Amino acid sequence: MTAMIPTPSPARSGLWRVGAALLALLLLVLAVLGVRRLISEPQRSARQVARIAILPDTPPPPPPPPKERKEEPPKPDRPQAPVPDNLVKPPPPSATEPLKMEGAAGNGPSAFAAGSVSQDYKGGAPTIGNAASGSGGRGLDRAQERLYAGSVRQALRDELERQLQADAGELSAAFALWIGDDGRISRWSVDGAEGRLDAAGEAALRLALERSAERLQLPAPAGITQPLRFRLTVRAGA
Repeated sequence: MTAMIPTPSPARSGLWRVGAALLALLLLVLAVLGVRRLISEPQRSARQVARIAILPDTPPPPPPPPKERKEEPPKPDRPQAPVPDNLVKPPPPSATEPLKMEGAAGNGPSAFAAGSVSQDYKGGAPTIGNAASGSGGRGLDRAQERLYAGSVRQALRDELERQLQADAGELSAAFALWIGDDGRISRWSVDGAEGRLDAAGEAALRLALERSAERLQLPAPAGITQPLRFRLTVRAGA
């Protein structure tokens, strides 16, 4: 008797087909995902092996040589110019030297010595009047006399030029003044011979001096040498 082989039913064979298709699809998806992962993952860099080189022991470099200082050559001494033997040395100044004004000093005692002024004052303490009479230790008095005489001279010149008439022109003369205790001019004299004044010029100068004596007040220090003598050149309206 022949055995009969059972044939699968159509429903069961359809399930096998569906399962096989799903398995194939799953394998395909896994294959695609694996390929994409391999493509997107960056390539790992090759492993680098560090090489260590052992250098031989070398001595440290020598220090730099010190900078040489350049020594400047010594400057030669300048030879001094020889002093000629024939050089005339000026005479030493005298201990005291009188102050002078142009023109004659007059007959009476004066605060200035007579003679012409040829150079500036040099050396020693200045003396007013006779140099021989200045040995009394009156250094302060002589300085006061000099200062006072200069102020009187300037004040007299300014006042004379204000008092002179406009047509008087330029006049030169020697003056002698005596100052009273009240500081006013108590006595005066005019010598127009030095200035070569004519009669009209001397008269105009005397009139101006008379008016000036009424206006000026010049208190004198005690013991002033009188009269005070001046040689002035004045200009009307200067």
